[in-house]
Amino acid sequence: MKISLKKSNSHWIEIENVKLLIDYPTMDQQDELDELFSQAMSPALIKTEEIKRLNPGTSDEELEKALYPFIDFNSFKKYQRNFIRYTVKGWEGLDEECKIENNMLDKEQWELLVRDNEQLQVLYNKIKPELDWNNSDKKK
Repeated sequence: MKISLKKSNSHWIEIENVKLLIDYPTMDQQDELDELFSQAMSPALIKTEEIKRLNPGTSDEELEKALYPFIDFNSFKKYQRNFIRYTVKGWEGLDEECKIENNMLDKEQWELLVRDNEQLQVLYNKIKPELDWNNSDKKK
């Protein structure tokens, strides 16, 4: 393993003619996100061990399908909503100017942005892979 600094990953992405400035959450925000993710996935992770023990040859795809009903989707949605609030740092192409307070989206704007579940999924599915730590980040 190579030790490196996880510097800012601030950059613009475009989703349906709206540009979003995104960046990593702060350490405190990441701790909160980790806790929410853990709450959402904990029941499924517990079930993982049981499924692997009872069915040792289970493929990753089969395991994912078997675990789906055990995910706490209310906690996962809360995780996704907060992830958006903590990672969107600006935008272009929306009616209002983006407001950032304490390194996160203004509460009212954030609620309007993630209120629609379909829009939440589109935002999350586009932003999350952009900020995941991977081997190419080591070169930055």
